[in-house]
Amino acid sequence: AGFDFEDYHRGEGHTSSTLKRIIFLEKKYIGSLYYYSTASNLITQQTKKDHPEYKGKVITLLNCFPLSQQTFFKEKNIEDKVLNLFWFSQTIGINRGLEILIQSLIKVNNSFIHLTLAGRCDDNFINYLKDNAGELVSNIHFAGIIQPENLPAFAARFDVGMAIELSDPYNRDICLTNKIFTYMMAGNAIIFSNTAMQKKFNDEYNVGELYTQGSVNELSEKIKKYFDVELLNKQRIHNYKLAQVELNWEKESKKLFEVLS
Repeated sequence: AGFDFEDYHRGEGHTSSTLKRIIFLEKKYIGSLYYYSTASNLITQQTKKDHPEYKGKVITLLNCFPLSQQTFFKEKNIEDKVLNLFWFSQTIGINRGLEILIQSLIKVNNSFIHLTLAGRCDDNFINYLKDNAGELVSNIHFAGIIQPENLPAFAARFDVGMAIELSDPYNRDICLTNKIFTYMMAGNAIIFSNTAMQKKFNDEYNVGELYTQGSVNELSEKIKKYFDVELLNKQRIHNYKLAQVELNWEKESKKLFEVLS
């Protein structure tokens, strides 16, 4: 038997009673596993600390996607002045980093920026936009729910994928979301918040721009940087090829086959 820690469940901000159940179940069953995997290096590091007595196999298995989901890459025309940003999740809501993004777009104040959000939008976020976004609302578009297997092809319509994670709860600081690998498969440039794991990932692969969480000024500057179409295309091509050659499920899955062989 094996188990995949796609998230660091002890660090998801649970109530004390739920946390006790999680710890109880981990201690009861992990010792019996042939292997466990995690979805980021820092989750691997933290889980090893939690279970120092574990003698089985441990792998980091990234949330990569199959190459069958990668569509044809199209360079942005040098004359195209519109910058298209993209963000997705199951829920479009507050306390997801979107407030800082909206404030940054207001600060940039450029009608050639468009933001598309995919997911189920809750009323709190709609109210936030009504109260704060002003004329920017006309440049924000809602795409609804996109089926996971269709996300890379849909994301390929845009220029920049937004990975605007927060560090709280702790799991968010050390995880790598599937957004990153979707954006790369789609050939998007990426703007990251500087969570511990996202910074570590970008330091290694150089797939985008990093800003300090909560800094409207920094995020607005990073957004403006991608108005340089030549720079944008260079980053997009780099990310697309990296997904094509290295960060895809065909290559990542070999780690799992090696463990099970």
